[in-house]
Order: sequence, then C-alpha cells, then structure tokens
Amino acid sequence: MTSGISAVGSVTSASSAASGADLYRQREAGASALDAMRQPALPAYNLDNSRPGDVFFHIASGKYIGHTNIASTDKTFKIDSVDPDGVRKVSMFSDSQPAIVFRFVDWHIAYNAAKLAEGWAPKGEFRRGQPKPKKEVGYSGGAIGLGVTARVVGNLMGSSHFGTGAQGRLHKYAGRPDMKPKNVICSELCVLAYQLCLRENDAAFPRLDAKHTTPSVLFRYMTQGPGAAFWTMVGRRNFRA
Repeated sequence: MTSGISAVGSVTSASSAASGADLYRQREAGASALDAMRQPALPAYNLDNSRPGDVFFHIASGKYIGHTNIASTDKTFKIDSVDPDGVRKVSMFSDSQPAIVFRFVDWHIAYNAAKLAEGWAPKGEFRRGQPKPKKEVGYSGGAIGLGVTARVVGNLMGSSHFGTGAQGRLHKYAGRPDMKPKNVICSELCVLAYQLCLRENDAAFPRLDAKHTTPSVLFRYMTQGPGAAFWTMVGRRNFRA
C-alpha cells in the first residue's frame, strides 16, 4: 500500500510538472498582454468606463497572467475567489495590481453573470483585518501539503475541453439554489458565471471545462480562441509603462 507521504509526493510531483507547463503558458500569455497594454489605443480602465461583468486578469510580477476577477453590478466592487477565503466581494479601490480588462459582447448577459457571481459571495464587503463572514462558496477542497490546494491540483491536471464531465457539473450547479458550486478558483468562477447565464447551444457559450481552466487558458480563449469573437480587450488598470 502506498504511504500517505509518498502519495502526496507523487501528486505534488505531477502537479509540479503541470504547474511548470502552465507557468510557461502564463508567461507567454503575459507577454502578449503586456504588449497589448502598452498600446496607446488601449484606454485606462476606471469607474467611468467600467461595466458589470467585465473580466480582468492581473499581470503578476510584470510577466505572468495571474489572478482573475469579475466586476460587480456595483462598479465600485469586484468578485473574486482566493485561498482560504473563497468567493468574496471586494472594493475595487483595494486592488492596485496592474491588470488587463475584457468585456463580453452582450451587456445583459454580462450583468446577469456579475449578479450570479455576487450571490456566491457572503453578504457585505470583505475587509482586511475585519471578522471574516461565513463562506458561501469556498476556494479549495483542502490542502495536500507544500501550500498546494487540492482544487488547484485538479485545475492543473485535467483538460480544459468542455466534455461530459464539465457538462455534468454544470447541470448539477444549475439545479442548485443560486446555482452555487461548492468550491471555485478565480478563473473557474468567471467561466461558470457566464456558462450558467448562457444556453449550451449559444455560439458565445464558453466551451471550456471551468474546473480545469487556468487564468492563462481563459486569457488565450478570449484573445486567440473562439472567445475572441465575443470578448473585447477594453482597458488596462493601474498600468505603468
């Protein structure tokens, strides 16, 4: 029988390989994002030109596609998912990370996606240093060691193709009150919010397995994949050339 320690070791070794490949993809996507952000035609993104449902990607360390966020129906807030807090509603003013912003073609769907994501966050604003509200939707299924969460390992190890597994999970969520998943990572949150507001036969439906879609995969879907027909790069946040 395999010991618990060696089992964790084999999982983390496999996840390390997957993580390395995804880190390369994140850096590759980040380079194209930075090139786009440096274009004079791409405006600064602020409250005046923001819309509910806008999705934005942090540019981590100046070169990686990182944390993914969705703008709330109240433009002064965003919805995201982090470890260990899970899905939360956070002030836009608390987020100083440089980011690149995308907008969906149908603003009604975008608004509905933002509203749905809000329903997965605890009521009220998440404030650092304040008592944390009870989670509505978590981030991870648990830690497996070395700071790696089970949810992240699952995200890295599977295919992002929308298959029967992804379809089954989506139908399960759709049958729940508020269509809540149990746990999501940041990019998974954004994908599910839009999938649950669209019909599967809609051309704009993101044919991605949300559970296995990393931020860099979602970024490439919006810029180079089928999503490019329905998502537009509209601005840059907190960017310094």
